[in-house]
Amino acid sequence: MKFKVLFSSIAFSLMFLCAVSAQSELVERNVKAQEITDQLQESLQLDNYQMGKLTELNIKYLQYFDDVMTREMPEERREANRTAMQKRLEHELKQLLTESQYAVFEEGVNVKELYQQ
Repeated sequence: MKFKVLFSSIAFSLMFLCAVSAQSELVERNVKAQEITDQLQESLQLDNYQMGKLTELNIKYLQYFDDVMTREMPEERREANRTAMQKRLEHELKQLLTESQYAVFEEGVNVKELYQQ
C-alpha cells in the first residue's frame, strides 16, 4: 500500500514538473517574440496592428524552431529547414510591412541572428 502511495506521489510530481516546464517554455517563447518585435519596431516604425501581427509571427516561427530545428538531423537538412523557414517568414513579413518598411528590413536585419536562440 505504501508503495502505491509513494509511486502515485512521484508520478504526480513528475506530471506537475512537466506541466510547469512546458508553461515556462511557452512564457520564454512569448517573451522572446516580444523582444524581437520591439527590436523591429525601433527600426521599422511599426503601427499597433503590425506589432500585434508581428508578435504572432514571431511566436509561430519560434515554435517552429523549437519543434523542428532542435531535432536530430544532418546539418545539411537543418540548413535547408532554416532557409525554408527564413523564406516563409520573409514572405509573410512582405505581406505585413509597407514597401519602405520591407526595404529597411531587407537592408538592415539579419533574420538568422534575430531569431537565433
